[in-house]
Amino acid sequence: MQVNLFFYSIDPVPVPVPQPVPVPQPVPVPVPVPQPVPVPQPVPVPVPVPVPVPQPVPQQQFIPQQQFIPQQQFIPQQQFIPQQQFIPQQQFIPQQQFIPPPPPPVFPSVPSFASFEQQLQPSP
Repeated sequence: MQVNLFFYSIDPVPVPVPQPVPVPQPVPVPVPVPQPVPVPQPVPVPVPVPVPVPQPVPQQQFIPQQQFIPQQQFIPQQQFIPQQQFIPQQQFIPQQQFIPPPPPPVFPSVPSFASFEQQLQPSP
């Protein structure tokens, strides 16, 4: 028996269409803006001004009126003197020696319940 395969219809298998993979967006990295470096300003160099030299007057000589006299030298007023040394006023003296307490009293042995019962029974 021959089978004609031409008449058999094969249902097409649905092929899944690949979905586009989302491309991750790059995270914006903050780029630091370079701050301008302050340029050091040139320091102005003072130009020496010529001072007029006074001409010596022959009539008067310079007499210093007063020399510097230190008025007072530093004198320490008081040195530290310890006023009192530590003197122990009293040494520890034990007032009483430990005496052990007397031993507890020895009680006579308690009679048992059976002997107590015998005492209660009247003797014949």
